[in-house]
Amino acid sequence: MTKLTVQAVLSTALLATQASARHIETVDHGAAWRLEAVGLTANTRQASVTLRPVLRTIDGWKQPNAEDCELRTSQYQCHVAGYGDLVVDMQPSVHVTFTATKPTSVIGIGLGGSMHLPDTKGWLSNGFQSWSQTGVIALRKPVSEVELNKALALIGEDEVYRRGREFSWWYSFASGGHDSFLAGATTAQHLKSWVQLTKGNQTDDINVRIISGATEKLDVQPGESIASEAWTLYLGPELAKGMAVYAAAIPSRHYHKPQPVPVGWNSWYELWNTVKAEDVLGNAHMFSQLFQSRLPSPNLPAYIVLDDGWQQAWGDWYPNNKFPRGISSVAKELNDQGFTMGIWLAPLLVAKNSQLARNHPDWLVQGARYSHPTTGEYGVLDVTNPKAAEHLQATISRIVGWGIKLLKIDFLFAGTIEGKRYKQSTGSEAYERALALIRAAAGEQTQLMAVGAPPIPSLKYVDGWRVGGDIAFTPSIFGWPQPNFAFIANQARSVAGRYPYCLATLCDADPVLLRSPLPANEVNVGSWVVAATGSALFLSDDLRHLTAERAFWALDHERVRVATSGEPAVPASFVPPQVPDELVSMKDSLYTAEHHVPNLWIMPNGDKVGLNFSHSAAEIAGRKVPPKSSVVIK
Repeated sequence: MTKLTVQAVLSTALLATQASARHIETVDHGAAWRLEAVGLTANTRQASVTLRPVLRTIDGWKQPNAEDCELRTSQYQCHVAGYGDLVVDMQPSVHVTFTATKPTSVIGIGLGGSMHLPDTKGWLSNGFQSWSQTGVIALRKPVSEVELNKALALIGEDEVYRRGREFSWWYSFASGGHDSFLAGATTAQHLKSWVQLTKGNQTDDINVRIISGATEKLDVQPGESIASEAWTLYLGPELAKGMAVYAAAIPSRHYHKPQPVPVGWNSWYELWNTVKAEDVLGNAHMFSQLFQSRLPSPNLPAYIVLDDGWQQAWGDWYPNNKFPRGISSVAKELNDQGFTMGIWLAPLLVAKNSQLARNHPDWLVQGARYSHPTTGEYGVLDVTNPKAAEHLQATISRIVGWGIKLLKIDFLFAGTIEGKRYKQSTGSEAYERALALIRAAAGEQTQLMAVGAPPIPSLKYVDGWRVGGDIAFTPSIFGWPQPNFAFIANQARSVAGRYPYCLATLCDADPVLLRSPLPANEVNVGSWVVAATGSALFLSDDLRHLTAERAFWALDHERVRVATSGEPAVPASFVPPQVPDELVSMKDSLYTAEHHVPNLWIMPNGDKVGLNFSHSAAEIAGRKVPPKSSVVIK
């Protein structure tokens, strides 16, 4: 249970607006949003939206009628009998404030209403964090409160493989006709936010909910106020421009301290956790021999990233016996070869058998845990505990001191899990503190790549963000396959759906995989998906065993240039040719499920690339494209 202040949310929204003002000067904002007697409205010739404030309490949803509201200069104020007052404000961005007249337990605050949006073909259902399933699906009738609450409470793997029918985390859009609608949270200091779009009673009518608050419980006493997170809204004919408006309003470190696009090699996707020091150095040598000359600029930093497998345990971040001379010696040898070393860690998770968990159980969030599908359960570091916070910063400082210039910080979503903390906090408040601690300890010059991370609370602290799920799974007794096309299509669906975040930061779509059993056509599609982010280009095969033919697949000059341009490609339409009823995952149908993904992408230089993610031939922009293949359309 947490008390919030209005000023904290408003100051964050103001920061977002000031930080991004220069990015939206030339962008069409679509229809004007106005406060009128009926609520917050916007309309075009064909579409219209009307929203009023809504409160969700432990007693259920509470929304005032228009007669319970009045327009006051720049605010829209409504009375909720027996609870208090709700106020909608648009300065500097849209937010809702609740002031209680009796003790109230609040679990959500935001806007609700209806929209007339002709010819809508689908809406985006976005997952909570990097790996979570994301894509456009068909509108459905509203789900029950039981289904909604169950979906809001999902964490870990259960949330990752969501079907997406209930709501969308952080932002959503509806599109397909002449006009599109978009709603996106731009802050996450206190509360997790979500959007729900469902079929209305009339054709072309859509029910809308835009809510801050999911599983948090906020106790508000009479006279006290809480505020929603800040929101950006768009209604207009060009969805890509609406996404640019949204992206510009998100507080992002990238706007103030842009970093070069990282390129290089990562140890994970073939060596897995068996990686040794000699593997890292050997692959660095091969990368230099095979790929260094292909980089478009000698000024781009080439990273060699040591992934999971170097540590004693999750929580005990010291090198194990596979690195007998320590990590600093590896970093020095890489530096001597002209590379910069990066390293992976999961700074907020603690293995049950780790020394940290045994010695300091009070440093963990009580009631919060994460169940990994193969390695068991983990506790969550409680960064509101001063000693645990000090330990976190000491860990980060020590690792950076080994000569590490890039930290791939993983499984960050765990920091948002609700539980009993040393200091009363929501999961979002604790997460904000964790990222601030990590950034301060890492220093301004160290690149932070956030993985398994919710976007909105992360981007103002990190330099890059993983935009989708893993590009392959560790082969295991569960029958997980070697590299497979389903992973490529799944990644592309995330890149398309999360385009605004790739405008706001450097998006990492995971490495290009070149090795068998992927055929050349599938490698080509995979490399275009990576290139489409314009934000990172890594390899991850064991280059010492890659055949000469495969070493040169899909890494031609044009794709390397696009991948390192710093500008994402944009789908010609964000709605795929076929809109499914729900999201599928790469695990469905034993890794053979088809993902419905936009199939025509416009590159930064204006070239169009047709990407056929289906198992059958398809016509894209007048060209017949074979299954799982690509074609460049000049």
